[in-house]
Amino acid sequence: MSSRTINRPGDAILYGLAVLLRVAAGALAAAGKTLDTWLDARDVAAAARRELSAMSEHELRDIGLGRGDIEYVAGGGARDIGR
Repeated sequence: MSSRTINRPGDAILYGLAVLLRVAAGALAAAGKTLDTWLDARDVAAAARRELSAMSEHELRDIGLGRGDIEYVAGGGARDIGR
């Protein structure tokens, strides 16, 4: 902030608006980053779901999964190996 004082009411209003817009821009940037992260995670989950769904029952059993585990694992969960 400047050491100058604001003498005219119109200047104070414009300054307040500029501060508000700067805060709003920061919030939008943070929301954009959150959305990017979510979209990336969704893409990774979709790829895992496709790969696991393409596996045979035998291949799934070899890695300790059943067909019913695909959605859980693709969503980021993990199953115990020795279940």
